[in-house]
Amino acid sequence: MMNDIILAAVLAVFVTWFIKTLYILGKVIFTRSTELMYQQGDIEAVLEQCCNLFPIESLLYNGNMFKRGMEVRVITNRSKTIEGKFIGLNEENMVCFMTPNTVVAQELGNIEEMSEL
Repeated sequence: MMNDIILAAVLAVFVTWFIKTLYILGKVIFTRSTELMYQQGDIEAVLEQCCNLFPIESLLYNGNMFKRGMEVRVITNRSKTIEGKFIGLNEENMVCFMTPNTVVAQELGNIEEMSEL
């Protein structure tokens, strides 16, 4: 009888760990965010490509209007802070920002806060 209780407790811990792991993996897989690093000499080509991929030039977010080229600070739902230029928005609700070394595409639903610098 005591062996059954110990076995049930061990299995409960294993099942709980397994479910938490699946939850975290699912959250990582389904959170859409992409970072692309670029060289300083490629900035014009990268900017042109980003403008084509994110053609919507303005975004109304929490009552504030953000336009292409504005310096912004973004805080994601994972508490990551991104500071850079707002590039644009696409039809899939992905927002593009250009930092000094990377281009970041972030799903609009994963943004907690966005403000102008």
